[in-house]
Amino acid sequence: MFIHKFYTVLPDDDQSNKLPYQSNSLAFNYASLLNQFEEPSYSYRLIGFRDEKWSDWTEQSTKEFTNLFEGYYQFQVRSRDVMGNLSDVISYSFVISPPWYRTTFAYVGYFLLFISTFFVSFYAYRRRYKKEKLQLIENQKHEINIKDTELTQLMNDKLESEISHKKRQL
Repeated sequence: MFIHKFYTVLPDDDQSNKLPYQSNSLAFNYASLLNQFEEPSYSYRLIGFRDEKWSDWTEQSTKEFTNLFEGYYQFQVRSRDVMGNLSDVISYSFVISPPWYRTTFAYVGYFLLFISTFFVSFYAYRRRYKKEKLQLIENQKHEINIKDTELTQLMNDKLESEISHKKRQL
C-alpha cells in the first residue's frame, strides 16, 4: 500500500503515522493476492471520515481522499475474488496534524494575546480616567480660586463701601 507524497506503508493495524496538515490529500494504492489470474474487486472505508460505511465493490485499486480535516483516521480495504472469497481487512491508521493556527500552542497564544489586549486596554482606560479626573480636579480648583478671588473682591468692595458710608455719616 502506498500513500501520496511517497509515504510507504506496510499493512499493520498497530502502525500509526502522523502526517503534517499540508499532506491532507492522500492516495491509497492496493493490490490483492487472492487470485492472480482474475481481477479482484475491492471495497474500502475511511474511519474518521464523514461516511464510515464500506464502499461499493469496484475493480479500481486506487482511492484518493483530498482535503482531509485534522484528526485520527483508519483506512481499511478488503478484496473479493470472482468466487466471492473475501480477504482479511487490511488497515492503515494515520493522524493528520492540525495546521499551526489550530494547534494548542496557537490557542494559548490567542488567549494570551486576548488577555494582554484586555489588560493594555484596561490600563490605558484607567490612565485616561485618572488623567481626566486630575484635569477635572485642577479645573475645579481653578474655578474655586476664581470664585474665591471674586468673593474676596466683593467683600473688599462691600467693606470699602461700608467704611465710606460710615465716614460720611460721621
